[in-house]
Amino acid sequence: MIVKVALTVQELEAKIGCKLYTKREFGRLIGVSSTKFDPFFLGGFLKNYCYYTLNEDYVVPGVSRKPQFLFPETSIDSYRMFFEENDRRMSALRNNNELIDDVHLGQYLGYSLKEILEEIESGIWDEYIADKGFAHKAKRTIYFFHKDAYKNTKYCSIKRLHEFIEVGENVPYLYYRQGKLTQPEHLIGSNRWDIEIARLQIAQIKENNFMEGREKQKKLDNFTLLSAAQQQLINLYLKKRQKGNGFLWESKTYYDRVVGKREKDRKRIKEELSKYLIKMIAAKKIEGEENYSIFPSQDESVDRFFTDMTEDEIAGLERKAAKVDLFGITKDDIEKMLEGYNPISEWNVASYIKPFLFFLLSEWESKFPMWEIHLDQEYRLKYYLTRKNLFEATTVLLSREPKTPKEKKRGKAFLVRKEILQVYFAIRATGKRRHPSKMYQRNALMWMIGSFCAIRPMEIDGLRIEHFELDENGFVKKINSDGYGILRVPAEISKGTYSRSHDYGTLVVPNLVNLINDYLIGEIYTRQKTRGVGYLFRGFRTLSNPEMKLNHPISWIKKDKDIFKFLSKEMWESFQFKSSRHTLNNLFDKTGLRSARLNAAKKRAAQIQMRHDVEKTSGNIGDVYYSDDITIRDYISCLDEVLNFPWDLDDLEIWEKAKGYDSFENDMYLSNPYELSNDTTSAFEQAPEKTFVKNDIKNINKQIIDKVMATKSSQNDDQEKKKQRLDILEKEYAQYLRNSAKKLKVTTDERQNKLKELREEIALIKAEVAS
Repeated sequence: MIVKVALTVQELEAKIGCKLYTKREFGRLIGVSSTKFDPFFLGGFLKNYCYYTLNEDYVVPGVSRKPQFLFPETSIDSYRMFFEENDRRMSALRNNNELIDDVHLGQYLGYSLKEILEEIESGIWDEYIADKGFAHKAKRTIYFFHKDAYKNTKYCSIKRLHEFIEVGENVPYLYYRQGKLTQPEHLIGSNRWDIEIARLQIAQIKENNFMEGREKQKKLDNFTLLSAAQQQLINLYLKKRQKGNGFLWESKTYYDRVVGKREKDRKRIKEELSKYLIKMIAAKKIEGEENYSIFPSQDESVDRFFTDMTEDEIAGLERKAAKVDLFGITKDDIEKMLEGYNPISEWNVASYIKPFLFFLLSEWESKFPMWEIHLDQEYRLKYYLTRKNLFEATTVLLSREPKTPKEKKRGKAFLVRKEILQVYFAIRATGKRRHPSKMYQRNALMWMIGSFCAIRPMEIDGLRIEHFELDENGFVKKINSDGYGILRVPAEISKGTYSRSHDYGTLVVPNLVNLINDYLIGEIYTRQKTRGVGYLFRGFRTLSNPEMKLNHPISWIKKDKDIFKFLSKEMWESFQFKSSRHTLNNLFDKTGLRSARLNAAKKRAAQIQMRHDVEKTSGNIGDVYYSDDITIRDYISCLDEVLNFPWDLDDLEIWEKAKGYDSFENDMYLSNPYELSNDTTSAFEQAPEKTFVKNDIKNINKQIIDKVMATKSSQNDDQEKKKQRLDILEKEYAQYLRNSAKKLKVTTDERQNKLKELREEIALIKAEVAS
């Protein structure tokens, strides 16, 4: 057995041919303090570098304080290079605006350092780690991630839940304190919340709250406050109006027009009529009962609506209603009802109340046989007094709409294809800055369905998923290899119940099919248990309830209209949701097809898509009686030529050029719309007449493509400026994200507001760049 004999320091120096230094001395030589050197050395980062160990490589006899390690003079450069390189590397990582360290990632998620390190060490973040490095001050490895890595987290603290779920900052705390928002069992006791589970919980809580509010509102419904006899009279009135026979009084028939054919019309009439009667009853003087003033009123201090009344006041109003006989309505009652309304509003009130008064007069006539009137004096007085009072009540109400100063008739906005897409991109770019959850996606889809399927504003709230032809998974079915879909608008939701879809159905272009299916999978089916049923458009609080339709589906137009300033002034002023339908009809009308057969079929194809004259009953005698309807093939071919265009602005430009269409710009944007030189020369104006097929696009004249591409240089400059601005914003965002409020010399609220402002602007510019 060979026993290794350790050398003395002097002997070891002689052997290796250089001087040895203690750790402290060596650190001074390479310019590194012991507080920096020790963590690296003890952490094993220097194990591959040369050094010697006491009792293994050398001995120091006769000395009480013996150096544990010695370092050779020949290794000074290699050690110095290690620390310099590590400093450079850590500095580069910390100053990289594309990266965020574990501390700031934890802070963003609302975690303590211990909590985020536990997640990292568990392997959850392995695929998102961009780099790592040892920090001597922290005495640990620092992990670096791409700055948007937080988007991939499954968990976060309750403090940060609102940023992932797109709710108010205090909403998760509120629901948590109420005991409605709970952690999964395996996370109880920790600061971690499963984001997807919390998202579903909060959506359900909001829906429950909304439904509770609806139930409360139903209990406060005007109609339910009326007595059973009053409700019975209103229901009878609605039945008679549906028949359209009118109301006979003094040998004359009044209001003999059919009204309330649709369920929603009957509901509206019932609500409005009940509202005005309750306002009248609230102000009516009845002995032993209190009078209530409801907005609008002549008294300007009255600003409360019926729903603002207390439970005691509601109970008092119910008692009061039970004492009122509607046959006893007088002129004074109507005058009280009309208090606070302007002339236009009075006319609206009259449109509901006046027919009802003539209904009461008619019922009163039939209630009293003439022989009893002649025999009984008291009976006769009651009959004539009631007649007199009811008829006088009708005279208070306006007989015709009041004249108002004539305003310029609102024009119609006819957009070109490019503008349809610009409106669509602008709606999507609004994001959650304006709309809760992802309702901007719902609004964008609504606009495109209006633009391509000609859905009217009055029909949009009744549109259901099952009105589309669906596949077995509940998505819009693709009926041919091109990807078209079919919408079948039923008569009951259509205008006047006469504008249903043609037997061919209403065609849905492929891009719109994909958009609808994306909306179903992303918004509806993630919350709704059953597929293939329910209203297509709903409020963000009721997405999981298939039978909760949207009450005011196109109200967002008014809110978002300011973002459509790329339209001309005249068009912007005329812009409304119905502009989508106007535009579709105009596209058919203005698009000239090179096939004579399709050009002849185009007008009828437009009627089918617009659901105009579905039964083919209008037009001249030849059209109605001596010509067959166009074929499905011609219908699809016409639609393919007019509406199946690309949803990318650059591709659209090339597509329109290739088709030989006159212009992809609106005439009003031309410097001189009368100048013929503004026209775009058709690439096919000398081509023989034929139906355009898709393969022709591949053979577009190279000169046309070059010309189109040349016009894009200025657009590219704008894109470049946006990208530069985006880069500046992202760097500023990273700075605010990485540093505390104290370091930034701002308050916590100012820091949060700035972060929110930067996020929104970054999202907007990204959307613009993408479009």
